[in-house]
Amino acid sequence: SFRGTHGQAAPRYEQLLGYMREHGLTPAGPSREIALIDDIISDDPATYVTQITVPVSLG
Repeated sequence: SFRGTHGQAAPRYEQLLGYMREHGLTPAGPSREIALIDDIISDDPATYVTQITVPVSLG
C-alpha cells in the first residue's frame, strides 16, 4: 500500500519488481490495484491510499 492514486503507481511497481527479483519471486498472474482511500472517502488527495497486490511464484 502507498499514499497516492492509481496514476502514481508506476514507481511502486518498480519497487515491487525489484523486491521480487532480489527474493527469487516471479509474477504468477495479473496485478491488482485497489483504492483504499480515494475521492469517494476523502476530499484531500494527500490522504489517498492505493494497494497493489501481485501473485507470485518461487523461481
